Amino acid sequence: MTTLSVEIKPQQQTGLVTTPELKKYYDELRPVFCPYLNDQIHFTPDGWYHLHHYVDRKPRSDRMIRVKIRLFRKYAVGTLRKAHTLQEHRASLHPVGNASRDGLHTTKLFQYFAFEDVDLRNRISYRIIIRKIGDGQHHFWSIIPTWRVETKNIPKSIGRIELEDE
Repeated sequence: MTTLSVEIKPQQQTGLVTTPELKKYYDELRPVFCPYLNDQIHFTPDGWYHLHHYVDRKPRSDRMIRVKIRLFRKYAVGTLRKAHTLQEHRASLHPVGNASRDGLHTTKLFQYFAFEDVDLRNRISYRIIIRKIGDGQHHFWSIIPTWRVETKNIPKSIGRIELEDE
């Protein structure tokens, strides 16, 4: 009998972006109670994956991963614990699983909840996105920096990304 040996290579990422310590920190996070949702927010592998990849599974740039991880470590848990106001809510049906014999897909309601916060001392604003699929649990989905430029010391927003896409 012959055995086949296959080497599985990890995704190409620099040590500065994702380290075993960061992954361990994320994995060991306990659920956080969010007052607005009156529910626990869980930190699932989906959220970790989404910090590193876009919805279409394309990897994010190292720069964007660094920004998201830095924001996550510094702000996510604290902001969710004190979130009393929802800035945006979106809901839409999406197909899940494989199509049945008749070609139809089962659909579930995907809900996205956005909470914004500002760190005035560091002049940073960001959004935390929480996702809920069907009757499942609320889980961390993403943290999005609100990109800004300043012209003559007047902040000007230069755009937003859709909640589902980010």
